[in-house]
Amino acid sequence: MKINVLIDNETRMPGIITEHGLSLLIEDEDQRILFDFGQSEAYYNNVVQMKIDLSSVCVAVISHGHYDHTGGALRFASDYPMVPIFVRENALLPRFADRGKQIMEYIGMPKDLLALENLRLIQTDEVFELSERAILFSTNVADFPEPEGNSKLFEKGLAGNYIRDAFAHEQNLLVHTGNRRVLFCGCAHRGIANIMQWVYNQYGAFPDDVIGGFHLRYQPDASLSVPQELQDIARFLKHTGSQLYTMHCTGLPAFQYLKRMLGDQIEYAFAGSTIEI
Repeated sequence: MKINVLIDNETRMPGIITEHGLSLLIEDEDQRILFDFGQSEAYYNNVVQMKIDLSSVCVAVISHGHYDHTGGALRFASDYPMVPIFVRENALLPRFADRGKQIMEYIGMPKDLLALENLRLIQTDEVFELSERAILFSTNVADFPEPEGNSKLFEKGLAGNYIRDAFAHEQNLLVHTGNRRVLFCGCAHRGIANIMQWVYNQYGAFPDDVIGGFHLRYQPDASLSVPQELQDIARFLKHTGSQLYTMHCTGLPAFQYLKRMLGDQIEYAFAGSTIEI
């Protein structure tokens, strides 16, 4: 399996555009899966720089209904209208972030996406078979706390009021390749520990490899104290033994802490890089 990191917040390669977003191209035997689109068309620049051909993509997946994972879908759906895009049904509903001072900012999917002609959006169930070797799933496991950053994220209730986003619109991708199970997550809003525990509950083992954002975004303070949330996640991840490639909403400070705790068990997936499994 080869995973091309088309978009991330960070890069180490000249000519590669970065933005707050995530997009991966997964190549595994006859499967070519585009997982998320970043927040703009920036990934098209990076596709050219990385000498990648998107015309052989067979399916695309939207991990959840936020702009930084779906903004580039407009361009892709226009260029490749026959490629199905798999999404949880309520990912299409408006999403908001509390920016303080009574400002609720729209952070949902592009409003123009649904107006595209020939758009092939396929809504998925809680567990959905994408192929013989790949499934999409939304976890209902709640053994561990969700990321603290979720407290600022909202959806609208039936009465039109703002309510905490329950992230039922989030889905993850699990691919079986050879004798390995590889887990892909967009932001792990339901909690990376809960998502990995779902895999363990189904298969009796944690995924061999995990790739995606962990929604931590830790900023060290002057006291150099580390939040309990981050300490707990580090202990859990070490216990799983999974090989980890993190990016995007994990944030570099949180990654650097996890790197000190986990060593070679974790690496950062920079835009423009390729991971081989």
